[in-house]
Amino acid sequence: MPTKAEVDESTGLILVPADAYWVTDLELAEITSAMRVAMISCKRRMNVPTDEPRRTIPDEQDTRRFAGLWRMANAERYGYVTPMSKAKEQAIADQSDPLSAPTQAELDAAETCASSDSTVMELQEQPPDGPWLRALNAAEDEARASREWAEVVADWGSCLAERGLSVDTENMAPDGVDWKAVGERRVQPVDVELAVVDVTCKRQHDTAQRLADLVAAAQAPVVAKYGAELQDQRAGFDRQLAKARRVLSEAGL
Repeated sequence: MPTKAEVDESTGLILVPADAYWVTDLELAEITSAMRVAMISCKRRMNVPTDEPRRTIPDEQDTRRFAGLWRMANAERYGYVTPMSKAKEQAIADQSDPLSAPTQAELDAAETCASSDSTVMELQEQPPDGPWLRALNAAEDEARASREWAEVVADWGSCLAERGLSVDTENMAPDGVDWKAVGERRVQPVDVELAVVDVTCKRQHDTAQRLADLVAAAQAPVVAKYGAELQDQRAGFDRQLAKARRVLSEAGL
């Protein structure tokens, strides 16, 4: 059972042992897209007008931030704003029209489809909420509360202190970031400067890898204990993915 995390700066992915049993962002987008296609088809069979089917755009990969911001390419360009593809920005804009709220007929049809259409039901099925999920969450909490975690954070914090910066441990960033601007997706030059110093220190102390390895080591015995259940969970996701890909293919998406 691996006790090390995979930290890949080129893709922005941090993978810990339990990730092998869950869907990736891209896989989740496929399932979500197919479920939407199936829902639209079901509504149309009930003679309820609705939107044209389209794919869901997945989130960018740099979303798991045990160490806060940790990719220099993002720090130099975006500061603390999470990068978003043009396709996703357009998809959000397309879906933000307040006039496009569903009608009552659509809502009623959606409720019917969710409980009677076999394809919709299969694609929206959630994995069982077994004890392994609680155990994995507890393992991560334990890792974050450990002395080893605090030591890694202290190493990074000392590096920032040498550069005249104090630490915002909640966000794993230097104090002084304009989080209001970040929430509004505005890249501020001062935030970019802070981000570059932040990531320089994290690189110097291998912060992302060390924190992710602590989570991986904490998860490993849980994954070993519940291996059969987690494999069944992944098999369920794989069945959903196969169905989703057929639905998308048949829809020309």
